[in-house]
Amino acid sequence: NMLVRDILLKQAIIELIDNSIDGARSIRKNNQYLGLKISVEFDKKRFMIKDNCGGIPLDVAENYAFRFGRPKTVESGESETTGIFGIGMKRALFKIGNKFSIHSVTKTTEFQLDLDVREWLKKDDSDWDFSFSSYKDNMNNSEDIIGTTIMVTDLNSEIAAELGAEEFENEV
Repeated sequence: NMLVRDILLKQAIIELIDNSIDGARSIRKNNQYLGLKISVEFDKKRFMIKDNCGGIPLDVAENYAFRFGRPKTVESGESETTGIFGIGMKRALFKIGNKFSIHSVTKTTEFQLDLDVREWLKKDDSDWDFSFSSYKDNMNNSEDIIGTTIMVTDLNSEIAAELGAEEFENEV
């Protein structure tokens, strides 16, 4: 709760959208984004964001995206993002719910990560890493399957109420 109490649900959603936009920027130059899509769907039982914006490379997922904090050896880069401290996506997911599933496909890699936050918190060691459910590399994936899908279920009760409200949907 302490990790996410300072962010609003709308900020969490924007963080996830920003990650998709960053993916689009990494695969397309000169603002040529025709054909790329970001879809956000939600109700009181689930939240999903899906894109075809390049996917998360396996090495980025392993060494950056699913660790807390940014390693000293990784520079923040020159592009502007809302997740500059290396905990944006994780905070967003923790804010929304207790179970999340991430499936990401790039041209050469694919991974699935499924996490039950309550079970992860029960671990008695100091390992804060997330483990992949499955991963593959050295692939040659077709353009039509490249992208990332994030599904969050077992929503936090206040978030479920917000996501189920018609007013919130109109705001978003």
